[in-house]
Amino acid sequence: MVSLMVKWIKKYLVSNPILLKYRIFIHDAYKDEKCEEFWANLLGISLQNLQKTIYKPSSHAVKKNDNYKGCMRITITRIDMLRKMIAWQKLLIQYYDAVLR
Repeated sequence: MVSLMVKWIKKYLVSNPILLKYRIFIHDAYKDEKCEEFWANLLGISLQNLQKTIYKPSSHAVKKNDNYKGCMRITITRIDMLRKMIAWQKLLIQYYDAVLR
């Protein structure tokens, strides 16, 4: 899902990939799982494109899910892109509101 979203953002919103910021949020227990490498490979970016990973404290010392790789946050650093997405959202709401009536 994240990979699809990044491809969509690059195709329709951001022509310059430097405007995208990536950050991983993950529990402490998964620090040694090489999650940064997983996300970089999945998204086709270098490790240098990732911002500092945020490790969330966890009361569980044991890993519950071996496939867990954290949560990826993608930030677009341009306000005009936010305004464009909000306009598209309003158009979609109007369209589906008319269709469902």
